[in-house]
Amino acid sequence: MACIVRTFFGLPLVEQTPPDLADFWAGSRDKPGILVFADRRLLWRLARSRVVKAGLSGKTAAIVPTGRPARRHVRISTGCDPGEHSGFQGPIRMLARAEEDGASVFIVDTTPAGVRRIEENIRFTFPGLRIVGRAVFAPDLVSSITTAIRKSDPRIVLVGTARMPVFRWVFSQFESVGSAVVVLAEEAGARMAGRSRGIKPGAVLFLPFRFLELPLLLGHRLVLGRRRKKSIS
Repeated sequence: MACIVRTFFGLPLVEQTPPDLADFWAGSRDKPGILVFADRRLLWRLARSRVVKAGLSGKTAAIVPTGRPARRHVRISTGCDPGEHSGFQGPIRMLARAEEDGASVFIVDTTPAGVRRIEENIRFTFPGLRIVGRAVFAPDLVSSITTAIRKSDPRIVLVGTARMPVFRWVFSQFESVGSAVVVLAEEAGARMAGRSRGIKPGAVLFLPFRFLELPLLLGHRLVLGRRRKKSIS
């Protein structure tokens, strides 16, 4: 299966396989980045969002498909195999890579309890990783959060949620976070915070339309193939 273009309905896909992802994204940095770990459900939600696609465009940013269903959908629609990424182990390996350099992390989550649990887990698991800040996300506090991140100059900003207000904040403040990579890791954040992700009502409503996914994926691959032929000719 030949890889055509590493984009999923306009979303830029990560180019690094699991063994190389942590080194590339969590090693020494000189510019900001955005990395989103997305399972099948989140992958489709992002693909439907013009805000997300526009916000990721022109930036050092990528989507990491996690889990077998997301990996399969990417392979069918693009011919590219992103590798077997994990929504939990992926961010954990990034923290471990940053710890090797004695680097730092800034924690963002949606509740005080979530921030506290994530911080406790990181301190216990990665004692050599410096925690230089933490924040409970709220739309009216984004300027203060951005200022705190810029002043603390972390290598990684670990965000334990992937809600749309968070994406808007990340996109609007991208140039103001120094050289940090903002990692939106919903699965890892939920597990480290000790909360259940559950089943969202929207996911149940869209279950009858799952049979349309395969035609969409194959159609996407066909369109990408035609565009590539035109660009070559």
